[in-house]
Amino acid sequence: MRHISKQRLKEDQSFGAALRRLRKQRGLRREVFEPEVSAKTIARIEQGKVQRIQQKTLKTLAEHLSVDPEEIETF
Repeated sequence: MRHISKQRLKEDQSFGAALRRLRKQRGLRREVFEPEVSAKTIARIEQGKVQRIQQKTLKTLAEHLSVDPEEIETF
């Protein structure tokens, strides 16, 4: 099921869910992170399909979101 309720998204404490909330809060599309990180990779991270995120990727995400890398999980 592709549709996830807003309440469930708010309650999800995973890194991917936090990334999605922050990205949406900033009004950014997944394509904004390209070419450093593909939109497909962003989707996989947000869906929890990536177990371990490389430091380079984490740094790129943080730069585009204007936060420190360790702050992403707090959203």
